Amino acid sequence: MMSEISSGRPHFPTTAVSESITVSGHVHGVGYRAFVLSHALRLGLWGSVRNQEDKTVLVLVSGLPDAIDQLVLELQKGPFGSRVDCVLRTSLGIASETAGTFVIDRDI
Repeated sequence: MMSEISSGRPHFPTTAVSESITVSGHVHGVGYRAFVLSHALRLGLWGSVRNQEDKTVLVLVSGLPDAIDQLVLELQKGPFGSRVDCVLRTSLGIASETAGTFVIDRDI
């Protein structure tokens, strides 16, 4: 995400945000959480991913908005053997942490 500032030079946002992302479809038992972890780490994001009882996957993620957008593009594809029906994003506002790691939360 790039926007113009009064000097005419491009401005890149540097404020980290947080989102809750719910992924539905055939996303359990196909390596989906490891797939999310790999992409989140590559994009410099922090947070967690876990399976939900309703067979969805919950991703709680923080980082730069463009990086989260890139993660969502990957989430829509999913790993081989998965089928993604819906990716629902909910903004949680400005990130409360400045940085951290990304982890897989064990099953419920």
